[in-house]
Amino acid sequence: MNQKDSPPPEPAPETEYDKWFREQVEAAIIEADDPNCVWIPHDVVEEQMRRELAELDALIAAGQEHATHLESQRDVIPTEGHPLHRPT
Repeated sequence: MNQKDSPPPEPAPETEYDKWFREQVEAAIIEADDPNCVWIPHDVVEEQMRRELAELDALIAAGQEHATHLESQRDVIPTEGHPLHRPT
């Protein structure tokens, strides 16, 4: 008997993750086949992602500017009356 004639290996026992994954795929197929399913065109999704990424880039840039400012203030010891001042 050569390898082509050998039977396929026994399937491994199904794990909880495998079971969950198969359920998710089945649910997605049912939803996609539903005639009331609303499909979003690819170009609309791309444009939305471009906007979201631009917003994230702006937040990151603002955060880096803020972090630079905080870094410059790191060694400043709060004086009496400052909200972060702690009596010694």
